[in-house]
Amino acid sequence: MNPQYGLVNAILRMLHLPEPLWFSSAEWSKPAILLIVLWGIGNTMVVYLAGIGDIPREYYEALEIDGGNAWHKFTAVTWPMLTPVTLFQLINGIIAGFNMFTQSYVVSLTRGRTPGDIGGVGNSLLFYAPNLYREVFSCLKFGYASAQAWFMLLIVLLVTALILKTAPKWVHYGE
Repeated sequence: MNPQYGLVNAILRMLHLPEPLWFSSAEWSKPAILLIVLWGIGNTMVVYLAGIGDIPREYYEALEIDGGNAWHKFTAVTWPMLTPVTLFQLINGIIAGFNMFTQSYVVSLTRGRTPGDIGGVGNSLLFYAPNLYREVFSCLKFGYASAQAWFMLLIVLLVTALILKTAPKWVHYGE
């Protein structure tokens, strides 16, 4: 994502599209992080593929006998049978979202900053976890950072509990 020599900008240049400054711009730093996160979507796909492989073929055969098409197979069999996988991925995604640290930290290091100077241009990448890190290791506010960590834990637990409470309404377990 280097503005001059990066692969993404080279592809955009070939397509005659604007070439963003990515991590040199506060405006483009979050979309760049989003692209980096999307690069890791393969893990999610592997889990979904395992879930699809676990769906009994008899369900699809029964739906074909009843005259169902591909859309009916997806809405009546595939998606309901994948809701436990979706529940797992949703909870993991929320926890990972609160722990968005590595990307911001690595960008700060590659931009020539010291490890304590985390957050990117104009602190545009100062998510919750990097801010907690900064409070501990740059500002030496151990008590405040501890309170932040406890607050993050409580929020994650609350959101997870809310998801698990609503799960019986939308998660279907096959027999």
